[in-house]
Amino acid sequence: MKNTTVATGAGIPYHTFAELLSMLEGLQHTEGLFIVTEEDDIRMRNLVQYPFRSDHFIIIMQVEGSSQVRINTTDFHIHEKQVLLIPPTAVRQFQEVEPGNRFAGLVFTAGFVARSGISKKDAEMLDFFSASLPGFDLKPAEFDRLLSMLMLLREKYTSTDGLPADQQVIFYLFLAFLYELRSVYMRNNSDKKIQLTRKEDITMRFIKLLNDFCREERSVLFYAAQMNVTPRYLTQTVKEVTGRSAGELIDEMVIMEAKLLLNDISVSLAQIAEQLYFSDQFFFSKFFKRNTGITPSEYRKLS
Repeated sequence: MKNTTVATGAGIPYHTFAELLSMLEGLQHTEGLFIVTEEDDIRMRNLVQYPFRSDHFIIIMQVEGSSQVRINTTDFHIHEKQVLLIPPTAVRQFQEVEPGNRFAGLVFTAGFVARSGISKKDAEMLDFFSASLPGFDLKPAEFDRLLSMLMLLREKYTSTDGLPADQQVIFYLFLAFLYELRSVYMRNNSDKKIQLTRKEDITMRFIKLLNDFCREERSVLFYAAQMNVTPRYLTQTVKEVTGRSAGELIDEMVIMEAKLLLNDISVSLAQIAEQLYFSDQFFFSKFFKRNTGITPSEYRKLS
């Protein structure tokens, strides 16, 4: 993977995951995740005009041909059977898709990682999100296997009925892809150890705690106490690494949980409020509307 360093200017725009989806004009997605390929070229033209920052992770798999992506001040030239990883908050600029260029890009938020159910014992799997590991080569068989897993994930979330069981399958497929990617990397690079910075380590620990406690604990103070840091330091650290504050990620997790429960029409709003530890249905509805712009009942009708 060839790379060169270039100069960048100030005033880099910032786009949230939701804004990115809006720019991609109707691309099918699941909450906090989507997969884009060269078939989405027309939609992607909105993204190649300028560099920007965002709040999501990207894993790019180069299927055929080559691509060029600028990350911060470095141009990366990705060739066939290579993988490129882009962490949140990194400045990224995608070049025009050339004829014959085939790729697949997995885009997801920190909230989706936490909601997927990653366990504490699997902390090292998140090492891939370190800015110190931009990308690596894969053997053809390894690449093809990972690509098949990615396409299966895409097929599942584009054909789901939104049932809780379907969402769980999506999480399992996502985690299986990450586990396999890490396994392949470790098998081919056993002599290389990925080093997380202190801030990256704190952020990944926070994400795993979110998975365990997001339903009953919505206070940054609680998570900061679990990690022996101040709430202010945790908020600043998480925002620096992911592009979103600790409080914003907590809210995102709760909203994802709420939407999953709302997809099951047999569960009343009062029951959902109770399961998410709100004092009553009114406060749950107020929280939901503040974060989504619509009420839980309106969301249920749209779904």
